[in-house]
Amino acid sequence: LLGYFAMGQLLSQWVSSGSVMTDLVRAAQSLPEYARQNVQFAHWQLAWMGGGEGLGGYTKFGSPRWALVVDCAFMLSYAYVLAWFFVRGFARMAGLNRVGRKPSALLGWMGYSLSVLVLADVCEDIFTWLLITIYPYSFAAAFVLGLGMSLAALVKLAAFAVVIGFLAWSRFAKPAP
Repeated sequence: LLGYFAMGQLLSQWVSSGSVMTDLVRAAQSLPEYARQNVQFAHWQLAWMGGGEGLGGYTKFGSPRWALVVDCAFMLSYAYVLAWFFVRGFARMAGLNRVGRKPSALLGWMGYSLSVLVLADVCEDIFTWLLITIYPYSFAAAFVLGLGMSLAALVKLAAFAVVIGFLAWSRFAKPAP
């Protein structure tokens, strides 16, 4: 959660007051604003074409590049935690198979979802970084990067839904008869 709110702080227009205690109190009071900034940035990444802000919509955020750097650290954290649960769930599902029974093709495909989630998130950040860098100089290149960014964001959300579905399935599945 700390990484999530740090990204929100970087996306907001944060200015230090010079006092550590004042800044800590103000940061704690601003947690809902930081969450809102993250949601708005994710919305821009996904729907910049129809959002009315277009490719230059990133300019309303404070430090989008630093937020992307923090997002990479956040990715490492959530990938580690999700992998721990994912491996346990996968082992449980494999253990529920009876001897001689063909493994589920769905289980095999769902096994890739965590890797797809992380890869799509990395691609989303790379496309976003490149778009922010190139946009003022080449609209055509930025447009292609924007499409890649939105596609990566969409794949990330779909993979996240599959990961959560798999974790729920592996937790509540009963042994086959």
